[in-house]
Amino acid sequence: MDASSRGGTSDQCLTCHSGIERQNGTFAGRAFAHGPHLMNARLACTQCHRPHAERAPGEVVKFGSAGCVPCHHQQAEVNAAFCMKCHGDVTQRTIKSYRGEFAHSSHLEQGLECGTCHKAGTGDPRPAKATCQQCHAEE
Repeated sequence: MDASSRGGTSDQCLTCHSGIERQNGTFAGRAFAHGPHLMNARLACTQCHRPHAERAPGEVVKFGSAGCVPCHHQQAEVNAAFCMKCHGDVTQRTIKSYRGEFAHSSHLEQGLECGTCHKAGTGDPRPAKATCQQCHAEE
């Protein structure tokens, strides 16, 4: 990987981590690939990682899965094809909401789309309480 194909101040990291753009794995239970982050988004390594001298023992990434949200939820439009690339398991689980356990499957079966409740561009795609109250009476 040459200097023009990756982001920022990664030169020192690449001294030892050469070829990292070809490594894939998992992060926060989801498939992860370095390539798109380094080659397409051109992120510097320090966007997600601290320098070795600053890391806590065992730390790999400097944030939890919430650290991905500001970049990954900025697209202008919310649509199922894009959302399902990362959230394809959304119909097989429930999540906690202010109303209790929430199942996406029942809402999708009613013909609702991701953009009915979720808005992009905020960095936080979780719907506001008022969004739920448009269809559900306060309990």
